[in-house]
Amino acid sequence: MGDKNSDLLKWHRDKKVIYPLTIGLFVGVLISIIFLSSDCNPDSQEYDKFLCYLSKNKTLTILYWGLLMAFLTNLLTGKKIRMINIPKYNSKSRIAILIPVSCSEYYESEDLKLMLEGFGEGISDFAFKTNYKLSESYEIVLIDSKNFELALKKVKEEIEFGTKYFISTLSSFSTDLSDEFLKLSDEAILINTISGTTAIKEVKNRIYNFYPTSISEVDAIIDCIESRNLENPFIYNFNSKYTRECRDYFIEKWNEIKSKDKHISKKENSYEFINQSSFDLSHPKFINDKVHNSGVLLIFGYGNSFYDLLDVLKPKVTDINSKYIYTISTFKYRSWKVKEEDTLNGLKTITVRPKMQDSKFYTEKDVVKYFSEQTLDRFLKSLELINAQNLLFDNAWNETSPNRLEYDISGKVKVETIEL
Repeated sequence: MGDKNSDLLKWHRDKKVIYPLTIGLFVGVLISIIFLSSDCNPDSQEYDKFLCYLSKNKTLTILYWGLLMAFLTNLLTGKKIRMINIPKYNSKSRIAILIPVSCSEYYESEDLKLMLEGFGEGISDFAFKTNYKLSESYEIVLIDSKNFELALKKVKEEIEFGTKYFISTLSSFSTDLSDEFLKLSDEAILINTISGTTAIKEVKNRIYNFYPTSISEVDAIIDCIESRNLENPFIYNFNSKYTRECRDYFIEKWNEIKSKDKHISKKENSYEFINQSSFDLSHPKFINDKVHNSGVLLIFGYGNSFYDLLDVLKPKVTDINSKYIYTISTFKYRSWKVKEEDTLNGLKTITVRPKMQDSKFYTEKDVVKYFSEQTLDRFLKSLELINAQNLLFDNAWNETSPNRLEYDISGKVKVETIEL
């Protein structure tokens, strides 16, 4: 939420708070009325002379009892007492999307643009392709998830304000939020997407992850490599939770199926990069004998990192045209420019795409954008279905899964390798 909404949230939160002074004065007035309406005889043993004097002076009576009650209330309860429930948004209509919009890292920021485009198309798909009359009014808000602590604070504010539905993006943040989410609310629902990590623990009716997993993508790559009898893989991976997970799982799986003399390691057979400045020709691991002797190169990265890395490797790895080059689903696929076509020209490049029941994955579609679009569209369809049929969220979520995608027995999206 922006600054205005934050101020509005704070105003709503404090609006229904009753402070001790207010309570004290109110109670004091009531006591004063009792005293002022009573008969006081100063000579009677039943009355304190001071209290009797107060009962004959209205102003002093109200001040005395009001301040005394305010002091006692503050002493017992603290600075303020929340007496009335905070006004809430309609819990069915507000969806908060967590996305690191302030991220300045080039390769990740490319994915952010695709995600935002996808969420926009998700609203369009929902509103114009599948629904003609909405049973709800929907409000979509963005929360910057670049800083986890600040984002978590915003999530807590949203939940306190009545927001029930959340979409989280990217593996590292989504994993951390999922670990905390059940502690924040007894009923809020979190859908993670563009987060292929296997570290997210799904909980029925509460936490879901809608994206191909790192395991499924790497398994597909290894099967493809095995079918071609390729050896000596070398890995280039971007510095992120998801891409590291792909690298580590590939090494683990490769070593399981290969004899010991063909085992590989992170130290000897991989190179990690952050941005273009990491493509350092003078670095001993960037292009070494392991790279020259490899039959297959793997690039686990985001956005244009795939093309930028190949532009550096092509002039220096003289036999690169004879190698097979694999990448994962998060690289930039759509809207190729002439430069990108020239980069791929002559190379044997293979990637992983979602497996479709009726055809290949659209070549003009980017996977990151596609799953952003499908996640929001599916979420909104699920809420409409819940309103129409009074279903549990899990039943509605399963019923609205995109029917073009193929799923395994556990409900995870299947993938396949395709040549570029």
